[in-house]
Formats: sequence, structure tokens, C-alpha cells
Amino acid sequence: MELATPVDAHLLRGCCVEAERSDAVWFQLEGLRAALNEASDPHLTAVIEEIRTGSRALRELADLSQVHQDRVPLILNPLNIILPCLSRSLRDITAHYEDRTRSKVNRWRNMYHTLTREADGLSLPGRFMAYNQYLGCLRDLLVRSPNFDLNILEKLRRQILRLREARGIQLVLMHSTFVSLKARNKLTVQLGPEEYALREEQKHFQARILDDGFKHSLIVYEDRASKGLRLHAAVWDGELRQCPVWTAFVTHQSSSPTWLRRISRHRVRLADIQLYVFCRQYRQQNQRRGRVGAFEINFISDEAARRFEEFFYPPAAGPAVMAANGV
Repeated sequence: MELATPVDAHLLRGCCVEAERSDAVWFQLEGLRAALNEASDPHLTAVIEEIRTGSRALRELADLSQVHQDRVPLILNPLNIILPCLSRSLRDITAHYEDRTRSKVNRWRNMYHTLTREADGLSLPGRFMAYNQYLGCLRDLLVRSPNFDLNILEKLRRQILRLREARGIQLVLMHSTFVSLKARNKLTVQLGPEEYALREEQKHFQARILDDGFKHSLIVYEDRASKGLRLHAAVWDGELRQCPVWTAFVTHQSSSPTWLRRISRHRVRLADIQLYVFCRQYRQQNQRRGRVGAFEINFISDEAARRFEEFFYPPAAGPAVMAANGV
């Protein structure tokens, strides 16, 4: 029996993708622990062990889905809840780990305390423990285990939804990941334009940029429901045209007058932005500048740089406009 829809295959493939990401993250943290000589740090040790456990659980779930294909529809919606949240947690850890503006000691401390605060006090090890318990419930549901407890699954589901809401996660990450994987798959003949877009979003801005030596298209999208904004970079031309390269959610920091700074006719710097990268060849550190690692966007034209700046910081209305509006 084949899986019913491409969505099924995408979500189950997502388990494997996040298992691979989990392996990379716990390996990074092992290196950090060795560099800091923090073998006795119970929090760091617990985070590493929980992420390793999660990697195994994700692979097991993907494997078991091939055996219990008739039960796969039961776990699709629950998977759609956890995978974007888990993916973002892993990416955030990597971002903190790669923050060269801080010492290794401060990278770990900042990582731990920042991610604990955003989870309303839930510790970093506790977060991954909740992820793993949730995955365990899905496994039990999939294989008809007598240990399956619907009440526990529902409790964990609500906890993960609260975490998603607090962090402004939009399944965007899953969509971009799978479009990127599909576009780079040698078996893919062609992707239709509709596969690149999310119907839940509206495009407000698009322009060409020079990004880590590549020509990319930079787009500003707005979620129709939440009104949240995100930046989206995609391949400009060639066989991979429109393939996602990175995305970044625009947070409350954008309301600060110092968040965006026009430093030349073509270049703009963002003081605080977190990228989620989907292309292995892309190196965002090549676009980071200064002590705080501000992200630099290099537009092909100065007119595009101006439009981008004015999208976030609209110019004050002049006297003629004010008079026409009866002000």
C-alpha cells in the first residue's frame, strides 16, 4: 500500500530531516562541552541526551510508518504540530552555537537562558523531554500499543502549541524545507509555481539582492491571519529558480528605529534577525557585520534598497499630502 498523499510522505520525510538535524546539534553541543570542560554541567548533559533520544525516536517513527501504513493518517496532524517547533528549537541552538560575537561560555549561557525565557520558564532539557514524550505517544498510537494514553498526548499537544504561539511559528519552515529538498532532488522533473507559494501569505515586496556571492530574490511576506511578516530569500535564476535559500521571521525588534539602517545606496543592515537556512552552500556569516553580527542585505539597485527601507519605516507625510487628507 502506498501513502495516500504527498503531504504524508513530506511529513514522514520531515522526521528523517529533523533526526539528521538533531544528530548535528547534539554533536555541536558535545564539542561545546569538551571546549568548556563542562562535563559535570547537568543541564548541558541533559540537553545532549534528550536531543540524542529524540533523534532515535524520529527515525523509529519514520521506520514504523512503513509497517503500519494504515495507521499513518492518525499521526499526520500531530506531526504537523511538533515538527516545525522542534525544527526551530534545533536551528536556534545552532544559531547560538555559531554566534562568534560571544565567548563559548557565554554562548552556552545565553542559549540556555534565552530559550528558557521564551518557553515561559520551561528549561531547555525540559523542552526536549516534552518533545520526546510526545513522539513516544505518537509511536504508541501508530503501533496500537496498550500504553497509549490520549490524555497525556493532549496535555503535551497543548504545551507544544503554547510554545509555538509564544515563538510566532508559522509551518513556513516545513514548507520551505520540503520545497528545497524537492527542488534539489534529481528525480524531480519540474516544480509548478503554485508549489513555491503559501496561500495563507501575501507578498508585499520583491527585489534582487547579492547574497553570499549569489543572486537571490528577497521577498517580504505577510501572514494573512496573524499579520506576521517574514523575509524570504530564493534563488533568482537557473534550474533552481525560486528554490528557498533562507527565511527569517520579523519580530517586535523591527519597531525599534535602530533595527534597520541604510548604510549606502545599495546596502541595508538589520540589527537583529534570525535566519533559517535551507541551502548547504549558503554561509550567512559572510553577510554578518560588526561586533553584534548585524545582517547586511546588498540590493542590486538603490531604488530597491529605498523601497525596502520605506516598507518598514514609511516616510512622514509631507504638507501637500496632509493638506489633501484634511489634516
